[in-house]
Amino acid sequence: MGEDTESSKVNHSFLRDYVTEADVISTVEFNHTGDLLATGDKGGRVVVFQRETSGPRINMMETPTGWCRLVVSVPASV
Repeated sequence: MGEDTESSKVNHSFLRDYVTEADVISTVEFNHTGDLLATGDKGGRVVVFQRETSGPRINMMETPTGWCRLVVSVPASV
């Protein structure tokens, strides 16, 4: 599986120039109803997303190993 070294250089250059350690998401949490999803990064920023009932739906389930599984459903009209 040969990797295109030219495109690899472009991708790494982009990441090095625009992504810092502070941008790395370090936590993801959601409330018990699945209506709110919060992400936090190493820079101390927190972003909270609220589910829209008329649009795409995301269901979150915890697996037996403790991982969370995201299931995204997008209505045909969206």
